[in-house]
Amino acid sequence: MRPIRATRSAPAPPRGFSAATMDELLRALRARALEHPESPGLVASWPGVIAERMPAACAELRRRGHPVREVALAPEGTDSRRRWTVDGAGEGTMVVRVIAEPSAVPLIRATVTGFAEAEGAPEQVRSSLALAVTEACSNVVMHAYLDADAPGWLEVRARRANAMLVVEVDDEGRGLLPRHDSPGLGLGLPLIAQVTDVLEIVSRLSRPGLLLRMQFKLAGAPENDRTGA
Repeated sequence: MRPIRATRSAPAPPRGFSAATMDELLRALRARALEHPESPGLVASWPGVIAERMPAACAELRRRGHPVREVALAPEGTDSRRRWTVDGAGEGTMVVRVIAEPSAVPLIRATVTGFAEAEGAPEQVRSSLALAVTEACSNVVMHAYLDADAPGWLEVRARRANAMLVVEVDDEGRGLLPRHDSPGLGLGLPLIAQVTDVLEIVSRLSRPGLLLRMQFKLAGAPENDRTGA
């Protein structure tokens, strides 16, 4: 009887992904990181790679040596939409996308302040950032989906832009409308404006919701600015 020798074959590429599709996906990840600072480097799906197959496609890119990673953070039990990015294409970024529920606010605050600390922000900046993010996210939770059957998405993005820390709070709700029966302290925008260096409020015509863009100087305010001298 002739002995049977076991041979180990090379791992097959993910089924259904052509080489061209994989190359285009990698180019898309890199392009978004450089060209779209509002959601740096984040891709949920791609022609030829549906969202459910993105983990397998990105695992293959990692196997080839590309620094592709998942960007997703949500409280346990929520249905977070997964995003993918490639490292090394731009400055540090952070994304949190969760359902706009009260439990999301402390999670986002801790995540954003941790990101700020990693980027070198001093305690003074982190305190202002924590207050502004808490107010902005609480506004979304209380106001954005008031007329909806269920709360929708709350997405917070943070990135370093030279000497500034840019934080965006984004929702898909009803926009900037007052709520006369508010259980909180109103919209909180004056307080947010007070603790940020730059505040922008963006209402979009292309889709519902509101974008709140806040900027903080990473070095913080000079000592005489803080003391009022």
